[in-house]
Amino acid sequence: MITNFNIKNLFSLPLYIVKIDPNSYDKKAFMDVVKHNYKIDPTRCNHHPQNDEFGNLHHSFADVGNKKFKDVDYVKIGLNDIYNNIFKDFCDEIKTTQPFKYSWTLENYTCINKSNQYMRSHQHLPGDDFAAVHYINFNNEEHEGTSFINQNTFSQYMRYVRPDLYNLVNHKEEENSYLYRIYNCKPQEDEMVIFPACLEHEIPRQKKDTENLRVTVACNLRIEKPQKQSTFTLKE
Repeated sequence: MITNFNIKNLFSLPLYIVKIDPNSYDKKAFMDVVKHNYKIDPTRCNHHPQNDEFGNLHHSFADVGNKKFKDVDYVKIGLNDIYNNIFKDFCDEIKTTQPFKYSWTLENYTCINKSNQYMRSHQHLPGDDFAAVHYINFNNEEHEGTSFINQNTFSQYMRYVRPDLYNLVNHKEEENSYLYRIYNCKPQEDEMVIFPACLEHEIPRQKKDTENLRVTVACNLRIEKPQKQSTFTLKE
């Protein structure tokens, strides 16, 4: 007898992965700007008063218009339209009980290629509902992926209280990720990963120097109820 299991995921945090055609925008123009800026300062994020939150990478957050660096023209190179279409399609798939409006923001790009560069663990609450990372230039052989932190309290002690289960299951299978404190995601170049903004994540320390830059773009998406229009009658 073969038992068929109907699997339902309870309290799961989904990752939505979409492939972006690298020929659908001017990838070279984007990389030229990033390489120019990175050469000027590999730890650009240190300008920010909250730099301890970021790490020691090159990060364009809150630095648009800094005359020391070139700004990326996301509209001109075509990424703005691509992201807009992706988020529209994504929101069309969200199961809701009533109509809603959405908005998204293109937050920054990040760049790493030196040993021990990293981004600290963080999440994108309270202002957003989903976050997205587009891996524009990425090589799994040379770069660290994104590590997601399991915020279920039991993840901190499962390896100790149930060591047999913890050590026997395949740690490469995502369905077992509920057991681990940290799950290291290995994306592919030209993928975008969309995930709930409450999911804590980080870029682990780069293990070695490489000529090849690890470059990503981060976006945020928020869902909101439509504004109720007030109606009134003008009396003469």
